[in-house]
Amino acid sequence: MFDAARGSSEARFVIGRFYIDSGHRTYHCENFPDSDTACLTLFMRAPSRTLFMAETVVKNLYSSFYLEVTLAHEIRTLQERFDFHVRNKGREVTHEEIGLKMASGPEGTYATAVDTVEIESRPSKRRRD
Repeated sequence: MFDAARGSSEARFVIGRFYIDSGHRTYHCENFPDSDTACLTLFMRAPSRTLFMAETVVKNLYSSFYLEVTLAHEIRTLQERFDFHVRNKGREVTHEEIGLKMASGPEGTYATAVDTVEIESRPSKRRRD
């Protein structure tokens, strides 16, 4: 899917650029800790309507799983959102505090979590004929 949108099967991260993944999560490329990895900042609004930022380290080998945002109006929108996130940072928390666990496999290391949400059930107001 990204290869078709990108026009090639090759991709690379560039510092200062924005990216999306297949889950439509947004990232900003910050730096390269070493020649094999890029540091990306994930920024989004969590389902609970709170702002969420996380620093992630991704092997350059997997850059093709991210699509660089290239349309000027989308870049402006993402820059505004990113700047808002940076200006409104909350307290830094550890993954243990928010229930994230690290899982490792042959593809790499991932964060996993289970979140319990209370849902209030209301009777349907549909008419029954």
